[in-house]
Amino acid sequence: ACTGNGGADSVWNASVPVVPNTTAAIAAAAAVAGRSVNFSLVLSVTDPHRLYQAVSNLSAAAKPVTRKGLTGLTMTRISVVGSNGLTTIQDCTRAQRTKDLFLLNCLPNREGRVEMWQLDGSSECDSGCVVSYCQFSNSSRYADFPALIPCDQPGPCASDGICGAPGARTGHATTTFTFQGMDLLLVFGGEYQVKDTAGNTIRNLSAAAYVGNFQDSSLTFSQLLIADTSPVPAPRRDAAIAVIDQSSGMGKLLVFGGMTGSGRSMYVEDLFARRLNGLRTLDDLWMLDLDQLGSSAADCLATGVCTPITWREITVPGPRPQSSLGATLVLLDDRGQGELYVTGGLHIDDSEATPKLVVLDSTYRFDLRSPLHQSCAATGAALDSATAGQESTFFIACVNVFDQPAGGGQFSVEIRGSAQCTGCPIQSPSVSQTVTVGLYKCTYSIQVAGVYLVSINVGRNDDQDPVSGDPFSDSSPSISAIRAALAAGEGRTEFTLTVQAGAPFNPVSDVAGDSLSISTAGVSSSFIVKGMDKYSNRIAGGDDLSALLTSKDTGDVIPNQVDDNQDGTYQCTYVTSKAGAYKISVTLNGLGVGGSPFSLMVMAQGASVDMTYAYGTFLTTTTGVSYTVFVQTRDMYGNFLTSDSEDVVFESCIVLGPGCEEDDEACTCG
Repeated sequence: ACTGNGGADSVWNASVPVVPNTTAAIAAAAAVAGRSVNFSLVLSVTDPHRLYQAVSNLSAAAKPVTRKGLTGLTMTRISVVGSNGLTTIQDCTRAQRTKDLFLLNCLPNREGRVEMWQLDGSSECDSGCVVSYCQFSNSSRYADFPALIPCDQPGPCASDGICGAPGARTGHATTTFTFQGMDLLLVFGGEYQVKDTAGNTIRNLSAAAYVGNFQDSSLTFSQLLIADTSPVPAPRRDAAIAVIDQSSGMGKLLVFGGMTGSGRSMYVEDLFARRLNGLRTLDDLWMLDLDQLGSSAADCLATGVCTPITWREITVPGPRPQSSLGATLVLLDDRGQGELYVTGGLHIDDSEATPKLVVLDSTYRFDLRSPLHQSCAATGAALDSATAGQESTFFIACVNVFDQPAGGGQFSVEIRGSAQCTGCPIQSPSVSQTVTVGLYKCTYSIQVAGVYLVSINVGRNDDQDPVSGDPFSDSSPSISAIRAALAAGEGRTEFTLTVQAGAPFNPVSDVAGDSLSISTAGVSSSFIVKGMDKYSNRIAGGDDLSALLTSKDTGDVIPNQVDDNQDGTYQCTYVTSKAGAYKISVTLNGLGVGGSPFSLMVMAQGASVDMTYAYGTFLTTTTGVSYTVFVQTRDMYGNFLTSDSEDVVFESCIVLGPGCEEDDEACTCG
């Protein structure tokens, strides 16, 4: 039972036998709060335990409340009355953490008091003020003024600026949220009064969004500036709004429905007088990502120096609520990523010549983590390159129409050989969801090196859409990385994948060439080493190849040259002037290749007259006696010829006649 007339500094007494009545008493106080500058409500209970519960509940619910007009905002403070005077519940509960101490020290008189006071939005205010500043889309304009320019009425200021004050309005939508410990009030749309060119008072509708920052006993309003290139919602009143996804920042403002029109003297009067022609209820859904403010968020909330941001209209597949005004938009998830409900509202049915009002009793649910994908992007280096025989993983990240991570997606992936890889196999690896909602991974392994094409589709049955993306972006992307990947890969329907050979596998690698087994002294000889991986793909080259040529007779090491052809083949060249048996040891990265070591026989070259010599008895002979003459054939390097392939001719020359010269025709040889 409340008594009093709501005058300045009046006290309303309420008997509170049970906790629920406490809420009713507060509601009664809030309903008339606008009539007074200071206002108190004293709560008394006979059961101190129930008062503790009531005061605790009020403490948790101590949120700023507003009336329809924003010219006079009302703030609520909940206090308790004790023997040591008035103290706030928050101070009391910080000092006394337990129920018993609360009852003993904080409430000896078993009374609670709710105080309300009104903020002043006028320019003459010196305490408890509503503050706004002139704002500029071009941040360089602030340098033209020595200080911020205060303002208290919406509209233009400083020629090309706009005042951050929402001003007096009705039909606006409000919600509260917190950011970095600040209590914020968000105001969207509504109906406000202006003068037309003829000086007549008319009322316009707004699509502007304002954020109020409660600081101590004051409130600073800033209008959220919208980029010139951004689409914007239609001006409206009585829209439903909610702030979602505050898990990592300010979150996102959702706006649903409302009523639009133009040039009315009073929209709400026309509405309830059934003057509906020209009025239209809306069923669109818009999102304003407040995280776009980025590092300017703190300055924007305190001074109005805001980075312009963009709206985005949300298209949701499937059934949607009817157009309506006055619907409610409720988010059931303290992290802002759960379920969004749209309930009720007032619908203007203009399907007939005379429009009529229809009160809706429908409820629609949007699952913010639903598989109704608006954007999917594939990322990761495994879309660009892989190694034969090794598992490679790329990622697919999806967000739904609210930019929330979307689970439950179904994908099809095909990896097939390009025109340059006619013998490459086709693979269809599966896609699985990671522990992170909205992030999927695809793991594949290809054994044949070559150039492949990767295509990814998302959807069900015949309703599938290609997934684009950027193979060079983060492997575990955030939502911002998804947007970047989509922008980088816009229009891409396939990815070009290069599968390279793996590490050299020496048992498969090959050594080939006749010069591995036989060669000729002094002749440059070579053989080829083909480096292969485990799956018989030729390696790329660049590995450590060694070919050691050693004489079996002397142990001497013969120098040689190894040329890397940079295509997985190596050419080994050697020259030795000494004939004989040799051993060739070929290693790749320190391990033997292709049956190494190999036996090599180096043969002498053809006989050289200069290096061949004869010996035996042939200078002095006796008639009738048999003599033997030996000829040792050698090549130009002094190597003995070990075969009988040389044509050795023995001649004896009989000189007839004294004084016969060698070329004398009188001399004959035989």
